Amino acid sequence: AALLMFALRGFRAFAKAAPAASAAAVCTVKGSASDYIAQTQVESAAGVDWPRNAAFAAFSGLYLGVGQHLIYNRAFTVLFGSGQDLRT
Repeated sequence: AALLMFALRGFRAFAKAAPAASAAAVCTVKGSASDYIAQTQVESAAGVDWPRNAAFAAFSGLYLGVGQHLIYNRAFTVLFGSGQDLRT
């Protein structure tokens, strides 16, 4: 439990210090893992199509990580304000 808490504190510090980079890292791993599971478990492919997996990882990291971070956390803040209460 102590090791997990240490890792989570480290990730939280990284996410606060570099939100776009942490979003890119998390989404890259999630995109790659999702495609790997889809290929090996859902499609029952004989092998992993690594160029396809890399494409999913790149799309996930760049668009879903960095792109959505910029849209939701930067652009929406400019357009709608930075309040975090229910009325905002």
